[in-house]
Amino acid sequence: MVLLVAGCGAGEGKPAAEPVPSASGPDAKEEFRAALRRLQSAPYKFSVTGDVSASLRLTASGAHDPKARKLTRTVSLSGGRPGQSIVIGADSYSRVDGEGPWIHADLDELSSGVLFVKSDPVDPNGLARFTENVTLVERRGPHGYKGYFWLSEKSSFLPLGVPALDLYGPAGGDFTATTDAAGNVTSIDIAVEAKEVTAGLTARTFKSATKFTTHGQAVSIVKPQQVRALD
Repeated sequence: MVLLVAGCGAGEGKPAAEPVPSASGPDAKEEFRAALRRLQSAPYKFSVTGDVSASLRLTASGAHDPKARKLTRTVSLSGGRPGQSIVIGADSYSRVDGEGPWIHADLDELSSGVLFVKSDPVDPNGLARFTENVTLVERRGPHGYKGYFWLSEKSSFLPLGVPALDLYGPAGGDFTATTDAAGNVTSIDIAVEAKEVTAGLTARTFKSATKFTTHGQAVSIVKPQQVRALD
């Protein structure tokens, strides 16, 4: 994992003011959070692009069945060999470039790991933690939102879809999001300013874009064959 120290984000370390709810319906924050919770309650597919350092950028795609606690994901870093992972409950199976046996790890016992192995079995894509930290939301037309999220302490939920950054608050970031006609979240773009430890605490903006499709449609995620234990 890439280690970052966040401390120069939007708001200069102070939480954003809360919007005033509308008397005729839910405020934008409540509405957006409800859409995020719906996303986390049914199967979906996702794709991600995002910064993980000044020189590394990841691309990823996968599928998630939250209720069954199943996830499949393929990740590449700056054009490198793709890493594949399957997570079923607390069991993680991973391999590189589609070659060799899958490596099994128990996520309940794994305190740290490489990007393709380590995963939060409860919130593998970081959406639950992002939802909790959304602070300010405004509507942008009938199918859009923009807003601000807060980092009060160590956070490890970005980029959404492939949490690979360790961020330290207090700080915050900006996001924009879109939904379809049914209110399903279809994209979330994020920008957060942070200081990169490996670059001498140089401040830069880390951006990511995550897209969501096939909301509520079944996904096939099964335990792989040819498995061996993590050394």
